Amino acid sequence: VVALVFDRLSQEASAVARKAALGYVGSAPESNALVGVFGIDLSLATHQNYTRDSAKLRKAIDGIGTRRHAQAESQGAAAREGGQPAAGGGNPLAVLEAGGEAAAQAAQQGAGAGAADAIAAAMQQRTRETFDALEREHQGLSTINALLALVNGMRAIPGRKSMVVFSEGFGTAANARERFRSLTDTANRANVSIYAMDAAGLRTESTSTETKEAINAAANQMLRRNPTTDVTGTSMTGALERANEMARNDPHVVLGQLTDETGGIL
Repeated sequence: VVALVFDRLSQEASAVARKAALGYVGSAPESNALVGVFGIDLSLATHQNYTRDSAKLRKAIDGIGTRRHAQAESQGAAAREGGQPAAGGGNPLAVLEAGGEAAAQAAQQGAGAGAADAIAAAMQQRTRETFDALEREHQGLSTINALLALVNGMRAIPGRKSMVVFSEGFGTAANARERFRSLTDTANRANVSIYAMDAAGLRTESTSTETKEAINAAANQMLRRNPTTDVTGTSMTGALERANEMARNDPHVVLGQLTDETGGIL
């Protein structure tokens, strides 16, 4: 029994995933295994229930690319795609901290209109940061819940089962971390191995580059601060906590953990 699962994918990643799935199904009239085709968006969609009919499977896989996802676009992604410049060399953590420090310094110095502008900019940045975090958590939970439902559906079938997840990664922040542990535990009890495919394919940059930059920026910021004189309105470790969050959201980190802990391969 094999479940082919397509997570939220960009247009390019969807094409890569469909090609891989069609290659797996092949051109034979009948599959050697019971194969199901599923999609994850705001809910779990069954494109084709488990069957050995290869023609039905190929039709379902071809249809994946024609469906539009209701995925919300993050404020950060919208800003990047719109070409809006960002402070701190494009580093989101540097932008946030720069805004907070500017607001605090302006308020302390009584800079009048400049203080109000800096405070407004810091509030707007924190709003975007909070929304991005909540959005990642929501999307991560919907993906984890869908995988958990599929695992439970396969539980009653004896023997070893497999799930192939085509994904560009998903968040496991805050509440999603506990549900993620439940997913891996349930998969092991149900004898389900999860295999993951980074559907983004060949990347021009390492997935860890942004995380590395964020950690370096956080460390530099902590070294610059004097806890006895600097009043910024944020904790000294806030930047490191956000850098740690970015590390957990790295596609290869979460997909690697999912496969390693269930006996699969990324």
